[in-house]
Amino acid sequence: MSNQLELPNTSIRVPDRPNIERRRKGCFQVLFYPLINMSCTEQSIWVLSTLCGLFVLCAQTAPIFLLDWVHIREPRPLNLPREPSSLINEDKGPLEIPFEYNAGYFGMCRNWLENNQSLNTGNNPSNEFLPSLNELKKIIPLLAPDTCVWNSAYSGEDLSEFSFATNAILVRLLIPTIMHCSGALLTVLALLFSFLGHFGNNWKTICSAILYVCGGLIIFIGVLQVICIVDDEMAPRMKPNAAGEPSVFTFHYGFSFFTAALSFLPVQLCVWLEVIKLIKYLILNKI
Repeated sequence: MSNQLELPNTSIRVPDRPNIERRRKGCFQVLFYPLINMSCTEQSIWVLSTLCGLFVLCAQTAPIFLLDWVHIREPRPLNLPREPSSLINEDKGPLEIPFEYNAGYFGMCRNWLENNQSLNTGNNPSNEFLPSLNELKKIIPLLAPDTCVWNSAYSGEDLSEFSFATNAILVRLLIPTIMHCSGALLTVLALLFSFLGHFGNNWKTICSAILYVCGGLIIFIGVLQVICIVDDEMAPRMKPNAAGEPSVFTFHYGFSFFTAALSFLPVQLCVWLEVIKLIKYLILNKI
């Protein structure tokens, strides 16, 4: 009989590592997990380059036709019905009613700002006898209805009664419009050369990269010209008047402006992907 004690044959089972991937079946994993685990093959690079190129093309083309490049608030003189017997002669002139203008390359839209307090600013001499806001909602649409018009540079129509500042900006946007359309056309050609370079497996991919850069730079320069034009027209109008009162002219840029201005960033990704495709082509052909 052995003096050694026999220990029971017990083994401690280490639990399996939890399957983190199954627990993280969220939205971000569904969207980005295939991209992270995607192999750097020629097909995957071309798919990513095509998607990026289509995104750039949409970001550059859509702002051309939209009318939200810049939103300008400017007053328009209107002869509102008031009480003549209660007003002196100098108080019977037109009142400055604030309107918002949404401008783009090819036109602008006018909307009345339904804020009766805004009539108490600017050059309105007497606001004591102004109609109520409910009455203004009935009167102003008849005197100055909300409408959209074409750019007078293309239509030849005199819009001086429609707008001062916004019309002055639109008539100077001819060169930026041409530059923006030219840049978008170069992006279309870049996307076409990307297709030809992929299916032909040749040097046309580098032509696509060059066209992407040229198109993005031309649009970027056009956007800078828009900034200069808007600032040149609005800066003098936004200064306080002689009495020290703040100006009623204001402006801010819209979604189309920022889309066109930031479209140059994904262009860099398109250029990088096209260069990677060219390097793979050179390596495979041992040039």
